[in-house]
Amino acid sequence: MRHRRSRRPRRRSRPRPQQPEQAVTKQQVRVEIWLLAFLSAVCATFVLYELRGILFPLILALLISLGFRPMVRALSRKKVPIAISILLVLLIVVGISAMLSTILVNGVEELVAAAPAYEDKLDRLLGQAGGWLKESAAALGIEPEGYEFGLQDTVGVASIMRFTASSVGSVVSLTGNLFLALLYLVFLLMGTQAFPGKIRQAFRPDLSVRVGKTLESVDTHVRRYLISKTIISLITAGLVTIILLAFGVDFALFIGLLTFILNFIPNIGSFIATVFPTLVALIQFESFGHAILIALLLVVVQSVMGNFVEPKLMGQQLDLSPLAILLSLIFWGWLWGIWGMIMAVPITSLIKIICESIEPLRPFAVLLGSGRGVESSAGAGIGMRKA
Repeated sequence: MRHRRSRRPRRRSRPRPQQPEQAVTKQQVRVEIWLLAFLSAVCATFVLYELRGILFPLILALLISLGFRPMVRALSRKKVPIAISILLVLLIVVGISAMLSTILVNGVEELVAAAPAYEDKLDRLLGQAGGWLKESAAALGIEPEGYEFGLQDTVGVASIMRFTASSVGSVVSLTGNLFLALLYLVFLLMGTQAFPGKIRQAFRPDLSVRVGKTLESVDTHVRRYLISKTIISLITAGLVTIILLAFGVDFALFIGLLTFILNFIPNIGSFIATVFPTLVALIQFESFGHAILIALLLVVVQSVMGNFVEPKLMGQQLDLSPLAILLSLIFWGWLWGIWGMIMAVPITSLIKIICESIEPLRPFAVLLGSGRGVESSAGAGIGMRKA
């Protein structure tokens, strides 16, 4: 018997998915997302710059409220009305601001009044330096002709007036920002007690827990940084003021206040706070010996406070990389001036903590961090591979 061949039905060929087109589509979506993110960053920078007169006092009030929030909570637990607590905080802030403003205004007035005498002393110093350079050049067989060291062509009454106007303008601007910051501070402290309950009502339970933990982390880390940095800056400014008073350097209280403010700017602030009083001492005493001795003492103070006291007192609370701190100083300094540089580290820490709490933004938090967790995990992985 012949076996009949069974005819199998032919399978219809299905159209293959076009993989390259899908890959290109995903790539286009990613490019569009990055372009939108870039445009959003540009728009946000433009808004921050244009609204700096409103946003700067708001962020300043937010930082002040973080520092005084534990005191307000402690007073509320003792049944003190919230209005009295806020009034007490305002009195403390206004008292400190008035004291600092008085020192700042008096220092600027003394500096402007002493500018002509310092101009003459600086001119003599430059003349002595020029004479020394000429003698050195003559000993080497070089004859510099037609070259004189002088200050009359570069510093005059016009420059002193410009300096006075800019100084007074800075004081007036700071006073206006402080008044608006106090107004914001009142409303921020008034909503301190009710804010956790609003978060629980606004979000679903799991999301409210995450938002609450993020805000608590921001509150804890930034407040510890501000308190620790303020204590360190006060100690540093006090030691600098004592050294300057001991040597009889002019503007000692004013320079101490500048040291306190500049110490909030990492690295750059301590350098300026050392160079400026050294130049003042050099011009005042017209002696390189006094200036070098004062500079050495100031460098010792800054080194001890920055390399020994500050790491032990603060630890690694903010966990920011040096590159992130440098870029934040450049960005916020360009955006809001010296006060933006002072607030650059707390703002960057706040951004880092928020990025850690949002899954798609965690890579940015890793880039902003110091990388200690990454290094430890990498070391653990290497140890496991060796085992």
